Amino acid sequence: MVNFADASAKGGGDPLLIYRYGQDVHSTEMMQFARYMTDLGGKGADFKPSRDIFRAFEDLRCFPQLQHTQAALPQNAFKWYPETQFLYLKKGGFFFAAKGGFNNESHNHNDVGSFILYQDQQPLFIDAGVGTYTKKTFSDDRYSIWTMQGAYHNLPQINGNDQAFGKEYKAENVVFLPEQNKFQLDIGNAYPKTANIELWNRSYSLTADGLTIADEFKIKNPTQSNIVHF
Repeated sequence: MVNFADASAKGGGDPLLIYRYGQDVHSTEMMQFARYMTDLGGKGADFKPSRDIFRAFEDLRCFPQLQHTQAALPQNAFKWYPETQFLYLKKGGFFFAAKGGFNNESHNHNDVGSFILYQDQQPLFIDAGVGTYTKKTFSDDRYSIWTMQGAYHNLPQINGNDQAFGKEYKAENVVFLPEQNKFQLDIGNAYPKTANIELWNRSYSLTADGLTIADEFKIKNPTQSNIVHF
C-alpha cells in the first residue's frame, strides 16, 4: 500500500468501485486488480451490498462481470505521474514510492519529498498515514496533529525547521530518470524562509541491492544541526 497524505496505513479500497472505475477509463489493470482484491479477501463468490443504495445497485449490476475477470496485479516496472509528481518503482524484491508536489494538496500532509520502501512485500520505511478524523483534523489546528507534520515523515528537519503549509511550499526541479531508476528533486522551497535554505537536492536511486538516498544542500548562516528523520 502507498498511503501518502490522509490515506490509511492499511487499506485497499472497494473492489467493485475500482472495477467500475476501470471500466470507465478502459483500464484492464484496474479491473484485474479489483478481482485480485476480492479473491484476496475471500469475497470472490459472495456479493455483499454497500451501505450506499446507489452503489449497491451498481455493484449488483457489475458483479457478474467481475466474476469473469482474471485476477492479476500490475506488472509495470514503474509508474510516474508528472502532473502530481508521484512515483512508484519496482526493482528486484523492492518496491519504492516517493512524491514531490506541494503543501496544500487535497488531504495534505507537509511531506514534499517523502518516500516509502518495501522489501519482499514487507514495509521497511513507512508513512504513518492518518489517525481517526476529528473536528481538529479539518480545522486551523490541523498541523498541530503529529501525523500531518514533516518531522513524522521520511524527511529532514533543516536548520531547526520542518516543512510549512501552503501552496507556495513546493518541490522544484523534479525529475524521474527511468533508465537509472532515479528520482530527484529540490525540497528546499517546501520549508519556511527562516530555514535559510538555498537548495536541498535529494535523490533516490533504487537497485536490486537496495535504495541509495543522497542529499546535497546549501544553507546560509546555519544555526542548528540538521536532523534526518526516518
